[in-house]
Amino acid sequence: MAQRNRTLHRNFQGYTTKAGADLYGMGVSAISGIGACYAQNDRDVAPYRDRIDRRGIATMRGYRLTGDDLLRRTVISRILCHGVLYMPEIEREFGIDFGKTFAPEIARLAPFVSDGLVEIESGVIRTSLLGRIFYSKTSPWFSIRISRSRNLKAASFFRKPL
Repeated sequence: MAQRNRTLHRNFQGYTTKAGADLYGMGVSAISGIGACYAQNDRDVAPYRDRIDRRGIATMRGYRLTGDDLLRRTVISRILCHGVLYMPEIEREFGIDFGKTFAPEIARLAPFVSDGLVEIESGVIRTSLLGRIFYSKTSPWFSIRISRSRNLKAASFFRKPL
């Protein structure tokens, strides 16, 4: 129901209907998401306790999202949560030309279109029912960090031998 109504959202904890909720992680290795920032507590008990004793918080690292990160997070979230992305919505929200900004990513989706996992037409990117099973194979193309760091190849998921 939430997916159909486009009220489903995703954060690093999973899926929710609470959009934009800040999450403060408590405990060893916990991750917090507050606004456009992420922070992670220390993963080991001794340094975790030491940080709390010294500073009152156990954060070992943090990251502030850039404008590009926020754009890409929104694109990925719409695909993962709604199964559909309306390019004009993104263009209005972020003041971009979607086709120009994401031309390489759209081109890399071609094998998924060929396999019937993704449909791209009239300013809409839509995952097919079968494609929704394979979100993790299609949505990373919009993450600049994932596509660069893992050297993802444009080969179709179904063309790889099992």
